[in-house]
Amino acid sequence: MRILQVCPRVPCPAVDGGRVAMWALATGLRSAGHEVHLFCLNPAKHRVDLPGGPPGAPEPSIEAVDVETSFHPAVFLRNLGSRIPYHAARFRSEVAEERLREAVRRFAPDVVQLEGLFLVPYVAAVRGATRAPIVLRALNVEAEIWATLASRGGLRPARLLYALAARRLASYERRAFGDVDGVVAVTRRDAEAFRALGSRLPAHVAPVGIDTAAVVPLGAPAEPSAVCFLGALDWRPNREAVEWFVRRVWPGVIRRRPGARFVVAGVAAPAGFAEQIAAPGVTFAGAVPDAHAFVSRHRALVVPLLSGSGIRVKILQALAAARPVVTTSRGLAGIEATAGEELLVADSPGPFAREVATVLQDDALAARLGERARALAERSYDAARIGRDLAAFYERTFLRSSGTRDTLPA
Repeated sequence: MRILQVCPRVPCPAVDGGRVAMWALATGLRSAGHEVHLFCLNPAKHRVDLPGGPPGAPEPSIEAVDVETSFHPAVFLRNLGSRIPYHAARFRSEVAEERLREAVRRFAPDVVQLEGLFLVPYVAAVRGATRAPIVLRALNVEAEIWATLASRGGLRPARLLYALAARRLASYERRAFGDVDGVVAVTRRDAEAFRALGSRLPAHVAPVGIDTAAVVPLGAPAEPSAVCFLGALDWRPNREAVEWFVRRVWPGVIRRRPGARFVVAGVAAPAGFAEQIAAPGVTFAGAVPDAHAFVSRHRALVVPLLSGSGIRVKILQALAAARPVVTTSRGLAGIEATAGEELLVADSPGPFAREVATVLQDDALAARLGERARALAERSYDAARIGRDLAAFYERTFLRSSGTRDTLPA
């Protein structure tokens, strides 16, 4: 099968959750014997030079086109009258549309897979070049993220803007289901949310995969008194999580474990973020070149998410590496793990601080969590198995009755 994967940015190097999710699925499909070509937007903010795949990985072919997606207040205000919300409209480029049409005709895919809601504006370009089915793979329920942010308090103007974004994205998500032929969610919960939004499309749940064979379980941490956070810091729920942890949870950890350290790392931190999270024992490391090595140095990974949907890729990576994780119910959502068995879960400052302090001081607990976490990753989140299951869904849903889709003449 030939699968064209259309991505909002180049997924390698895989330095954040979204890129890991796209690259893992591409390599999982490739390892299952399918031909995969990645057509990627290359936003100036996240621009990378090709090639950039992980050493030794089965390399899908990649091409990229530069686009400008930076936020412009005047354009945002003008967009309020458009049916396409600004979040999606800023990814649209006439140059990219033409390049995508050329890629479709050249590659002749059996399935075109859009990596996220914000690529739906490219459906018309794809339809003009092929009869192949178009599938929306959604890593999040976008409207839900903004609705949660709107409900969490803060300044009234910000809450009103978040609520407006949530309404516009919900409306756009509903319309998007009429533009594509199938939907792939990363969790059962997200699949149910899409049905609640009105989707009646053929649907499949494909969790984010991890190349478990390539992830070596971590040994003893170099910094056993330190916990860490790792995530893309241009994603608002990640910043909200770190700020909540530092302000509300960390003081309780320090009271229980004087000398403990919290190290925050991530790409694309906004200006002033390091100052916002300054506190005793807290260090901002910025972007790190090797996520696996970064997590390996610390006793545990903390993922104190309060909003967001989809599945937390960094949790899966830590589980595969046999490193303890402390998260919230929101962070656990979509992961088939049991609190107290493969990881620890708490939703308010006091209990979260107690769980972090406990994993810092209890060597036996940390080892037991790590062993069970690794077993779960191998059993449920192996990228090759997930790729095989998704390809089987495409085969039985779209290809058995109709055969390979033809490209249309230019």
